[in-house]
Amino acid sequence: MDVFSGESIVQLFSVIIGVYALYSGIKGDGGAYKNSYPKELQEPIRKILRVTYLIFGVIMTVGGVLDYLKVFGEAANEWVVWCYTGLGLIVFVVYWIIIKVKFGKQMK
Repeated sequence: MDVFSGESIVQLFSVIIGVYALYSGIKGDGGAYKNSYPKELQEPIRKILRVTYLIFGVIMTVGGVLDYLKVFGEAANEWVVWCYTGLGLIVFVVYWIIIKVKFGKQMK
């Protein structure tokens, strides 16, 4: 496999995004946590966001590595990409729903 092929770059990018999300979730600091929520909501939302980044980071890192190693075979490779990308998107949709349900009235 060519390291600089389009497929390898996507896999590498997925792993880099996953590792950054894990780092951000563990550290709990950085640009990802800058928002315009009211001060009293900053801490509870930060905790939920940390968990979100940890889950997203694991999905993207593991998905990128499985994709690169072709653990499920060449034929399933595209399916693997769609699965971990879709799961990553679902994680942030769930985060958004939790924030709106839990803090929606306080944010208006």
